[in-house]
Amino acid sequence: MLLATGAFMPKDKMAKKQHHLLPYQLLGIFAGVLMATQTAINGHLGVILKSSLHAAMISFTVGALLLIIIVLILPVQISNLKLTYQDFSKQWWLWIGGFLGAIYVLGCAWSVPQIGTGQVIVLVLFGQLFFSAIIDNWGLLHSK
Repeated sequence: MLLATGAFMPKDKMAKKQHHLLPYQLLGIFAGVLMATQTAINGHLGVILKSSLHAAMISFTVGALLLIIIVLILPVQISNLKLTYQDFSKQWWLWIGGFLGAIYVLGCAWSVPQIGTGQVIVLVLFGQLFFSAIIDNWGLLHSK
């Protein structure tokens, strides 16, 4: 965590970098709040429906509908989607984000009733921190 946030940077570089990063850091905290809330909601929905799979399906359906509405409202160039087809053989993995998200939501919806939201989030955070350090360290998936 300390390495990822630049805690060991020289103070002058850190002060300059921190000023520009604050909105992104706050957005990251907000995203964490949303993830914890989503995990608790989907876990409870899975209990009510007696199916973690149905809870994940509802979560993704509602999310997809929201994104469709946003795309229709905002001036977004849909033609940019064709860029994902260019050089597909080298960047096929760009298409699996939704698959990974579905597995994540399903796993959380199933785990929360078993071990609780707090433990699920702590374990998810551990996995995220561990693997994000690996991704960043070796520049995997074209990361900085």
